[in-house]
Amino acid sequence: MKKTKIIALLIITIAVLPALAAPAQGTTTAKTAPVKAEVPKRIGLTFSLLNPQGGMLDFSDGYQFGAGGKLWMNETMAIRALTGLYLHLPVTGENETYLSVGAGIEFHTPGKVVSPYAGAIVGIGLESVLGTTETSLQIGAAGGAELKLTDNLSLFGEFQVKLVVSPAGTTIAFADTRSPASGSVFGAILYF
Repeated sequence: MKKTKIIALLIITIAVLPALAAPAQGTTTAKTAPVKAEVPKRIGLTFSLLNPQGGMLDFSDGYQFGAGGKLWMNETMAIRALTGLYLHLPVTGENETYLSVGAGIEFHTPGKVVSPYAGAIVGIGLESVLGTTETSLQIGAAGGAELKLTDNLSLFGEFQVKLVVSPAGTTIAFADTRSPASGSVFGAILYF
C-alpha cells in the first residue's frame, strides 16, 4: 500500500512539473526576438539510489545504488551510461550480489528549472547467489524529470520498466530485477 502511494505521487509529480515550469498561457509580451533554450552542461556524473523507499531506513532489502555518466548531445537529447549494484548480505540466509551495466537515451522537454524526459534503456545484469552466477539481458523504457538546483547540480527522479531475458525465463521488472514492486530511481547529477 505504501509503495503504491509513493509510485502514484511520483507519477503525479512528473505530470505536474512541466506545467509549473511552462509560462502561463494567454499572457502577452512585447515583440522580441525568440529566445533560444539554454544549452545544458555537456557532461555529468550520475549517482543514484534504486528503489530507495523499499527498506530505506533499515536496508532490509539490501543496498541498491548506481553511478554513471551523462552526455548531452543537444538541448533536448542526452545519452547515459550507468552501473547498478545490489548487495544483500543478511545475517542468515543467502548472500546475493547483482551488478548491472547499461546505456540509455533521454529525450527532454527543455525547461530552465525542470526538464521532463522519456527514453529507452538497455543493459546486462550479472547475478550471484551462493556461488551460482546468471546473466540477463534487459531492454526497457524510462520516464522522469530532472530538477536543476544550480548550474552544476541537478536532482532527478524516474520510473523504469524493463523486459528481462535470462536462462530462468523472461519477466517484466521495474527499476532493477531486485525491486519488482517499484520502478523508482532517484539521484543527483554533478555537471562539470
